[in-house]
Amino acid sequence: MKTIKLGFLGLGNIGGGVVRVIKMNGDHIEKQNGVRFELVRALVLDVNCVRTDLDMPDTFWTEDVSQIVEADDIDMIVEAMGGEEPAASFIERALKAGKTVVSANKAAIAPAWKRLDRAARESG
Repeated sequence: MKTIKLGFLGLGNIGGGVVRVIKMNGDHIEKQNGVRFELVRALVLDVNCVRTDLDMPDTFWTEDVSQIVEADDIDMIVEAMGGEEPAASFIERALKAGKTVVSANKAAIAPAWKRLDRAARESG
C-alpha cells in the first residue's frame, strides 16, 4: 500500500472540497487504487480562523509556507490558492524542493510556465 502525504496551499472552497472528498472516499480510493492519502498540513492566512467544518487537528494548520513546500513529511502539494501570486512563487519553491504539485490554477501556471517547468526539470 502506497501512502501519499498531502500538503495544501489554500483551503477555501476548492481545497476544502478536496479534503472532504478524501475523507469521505479514502477507503474506496485505497481499495480501488492501492493508494492511501494522508492529510498532513494546510497553509492558511490565519490559524485562528480555520475551517472547523473540516474537523482537522490544530497541527494541520500553518501560516508558514515553508512548513508545506519544504517539509520532509509532505510528498505532494495541492495548490488551491487561486490567483497568480503568491501561488506561482509557492509552486516554484515546492518544485525546487522536489515536491509533486497538483493545481488547476491557470492564472498562476500560464504566466510562470517557463520558470515552473525549469524548476520541475532541475529537481527531477
